[in-house]
Amino acid sequence: MTTPVSTVESNKRMIRFAPFALALICFLLPFIEVSCQGRPTASFTGVQLATGTELERADPITGQITRQKIAKDARILVALFCTGIAAAYAFVSKKRAKIISAIAGGTGFIFMLIAKGNLDAQVIQNGQGFLQIDYRMGFIGACLLLLAGTAISFVQAIQTRSEFSVPPT
Repeated sequence: MTTPVSTVESNKRMIRFAPFALALICFLLPFIEVSCQGRPTASFTGVQLATGTELERADPITGQITRQKIAKDARILVALFCTGIAAAYAFVSKKRAKIISAIAGGTGFIFMLIAKGNLDAQVIQNGQGFLQIDYRMGFIGACLLLLAGTAISFVQAIQTRSEFSVPPT
């Protein structure tokens, strides 16, 4: 018994969509953990890095709470936006949508790598050797899932007959 084409395409669509949806969830998980001399001082999710946040810390000597504004990281924001676009286009069965999904996922991955380089440079420049960044499961998962989703979308796009080809007679 053969499987209807719509069911096969629906399964392919879900396989394309799943990595991007999971990558979006990863943005809600801890992305980075900042530590000073081996002691964790702050942890940020991908959404916090993308939109900016405020960090409250108690001064170890006086006990006063100080607030420090953490500016949004445009690179993480672009990666989040690209992940959303890739997920949205993963639902469309047309070849062009699969290509757009692959491009958006790949672009998101590249911006994640650029953001990592920028964060590392900031720690080296401002940390004076005391600060260290640990990339947590959210960051690593988002990167790996963006790569997987990009590969799946690309492979499915090249397996799809061209939208402009003439059907065989």
